Amino acid sequence: TVSLTVLAYQSASITGQVTAGYNNPVAGANVCFGDNCTKTNADGYYQILGIPARTYSISVFLAGYETLTGTIIIYPGPNMHDFSLDRI
Repeated sequence: TVSLTVLAYQSASITGQVTAGYNNPVAGANVCFGDNCTKTNADGYYQILGIPARTYSISVFLAGYETLTGTIIIYPGPNMHDFSLDRI
């Protein structure tokens, strides 16, 4: 008898919104989960699709705002993470 363990690629997606102040959307902010980066749209929303589920170092930044950094666990399937930036 042979026992096999198969580790499947666990795909994930991340969506959310970047705001500042009283939930004002921040357009053009850079949102990076590891090496996977994107920019927010005019309404402050971002989306990253098809990345591995795992722990990521994150950074969210835009000129004129304090850079937000940290670590986030991304689970298989859809994930949602909103961020709030402070003006410098």
